[in-house]
Amino acid sequence: MSEATASNRMLGPFIACLIAAPVLGFLYADMFAYGPRLAIAVHLAVVFFFVAALFHRHLRSFLLFAVVFVIPMQVDYHLLYRPFTRQFESPPFAAGIRVDAVDVVLFLLYAAWLLDAATRKERGRLTFGHPIGTLLLGWVLLGLVSSAFTAAHFEYSVYETFFLLKGVMLYFFLINNIRGESDFRIVVAGLVAGAVGEGAYMIAQYATGLNYTLKGEFHGIRGPEGFRSAGFSGGADAACQMMSYALNIAVAYFYIATKRSYRALTFAAIACIVPGILATKFRAAGAAAAVGVMLVLFMGYVRRWISGVQILKAAVGVILFVSVISPALIYRFQVGEYGEVRVPLMATAARMARDNWLLGVGAGNYMFNVEKYLPYKLRESWVHVVHNEYLRMLAERGLLGALVYYTLVTLAAVQFWRCRGSPDRLIMAVSTALFTALVASIYGRFFGIYYQPVWYQFFCVLLALAVWMTAFERRRESQTDALSRR
Repeated sequence: MSEATASNRMLGPFIACLIAAPVLGFLYADMFAYGPRLAIAVHLAVVFFFVAALFHRHLRSFLLFAVVFVIPMQVDYHLLYRPFTRQFESPPFAAGIRVDAVDVVLFLLYAAWLLDAATRKERGRLTFGHPIGTLLLGWVLLGLVSSAFTAAHFEYSVYETFFLLKGVMLYFFLINNIRGESDFRIVVAGLVAGAVGEGAYMIAQYATGLNYTLKGEFHGIRGPEGFRSAGFSGGADAACQMMSYALNIAVAYFYIATKRSYRALTFAAIACIVPGILATKFRAAGAAAAVGVMLVLFMGYVRRWISGVQILKAAVGVILFVSVISPALIYRFQVGEYGEVRVPLMATAARMARDNWLLGVGAGNYMFNVEKYLPYKLRESWVHVVHNEYLRMLAERGLLGALVYYTLVTLAAVQFWRCRGSPDRLIMAVSTALFTALVASIYGRFFGIYYQPVWYQFFCVLLALAVWMTAFERRRESQTDALSRR
């Protein structure tokens, strides 16, 4: 090829770049005029597609990891947005129809799944993971139907149901597309990595004193206890609860990992998650996380995959760590409110649940009804959603909806319990970790706002893992029985 021919071929791309560069530069600069949220979303999208290009040979695995990893970020765009007309201390579960990062990645996964199904001659059998999947979908639809009769603002029930159905779609995809142990490892790694990212971000917020979220907002979470990290999305309480589950998985995996490099990597993950939880300064969620870790160690010792020497080493490490941070812990428990306001708010929610005991006031309608039940002295001071998931569920969805929801949670815990004795060490560790986290949450739900978008999406992944591990164990047992009969 002559030099003239080569230069002619390069001329076209050069001219295209010459024209595109100033246009893209202008659009990039103009983007900042539309607010920080768009700028953050664009930069995250650039990073996402860059990493996707690096893993193009394993694109499905990357997307499967990403759909779980981005849950804590909650980067979204509202197609329809209707915030409350007056300023409450707590936002609604959903104030419109939105598209977030999970939806984008899930759309790509569904598109690839449908394309793959269309080109294959043999099509796999779809499952909904009965009874967990049936209860999940039934609970979502029951909330919509009952809200049609009880909700003062039914549109907020529709917004919430729309978001909940997206969680059902995430659950449905995972239970039908975790094809083996490698996919299972990818999903579990995504859960832990997302918590590590959240923890590292909270540490950075605490170190800099800047609570700038990925939604382009500043959150001034500051009280008598001082600065508190808000996390990726500003929902620090839900993020703290999510990190406690991932912490249990990391602790359990640390004791089953056979390679020193894996143990070092897991320890680094724990070293990010624990300070992140502490940076939120949520006492109830932090205590639940501590209880969960102790239950993991106890069950591991009983099942004999954690030795007495390892328990002793863990106890010494915890004592040393607590002794270092004890001044901050003591100060946190000395300052801040206890029952001065939260107990009256719990009593308010209890009265609301009593008066609407069967169907509740409607999904997403708690804040529209709270003023009717608030004590007179609190009506102008602190209007906040109740810090008690049980009472909120009873108040919004009534006894019927609460029974379905907690039956769903109980079934997930039972399935994790059944898998705790699996010969597959990873399944054994993950099922033990998630079972103990659910048990520890019994306490945390009395004092925390569990029912939030980031927690719900995380919960849908946990349900999918419970269904998949149970099905995997049944297949393994049936194969073992078939071999033993030969």
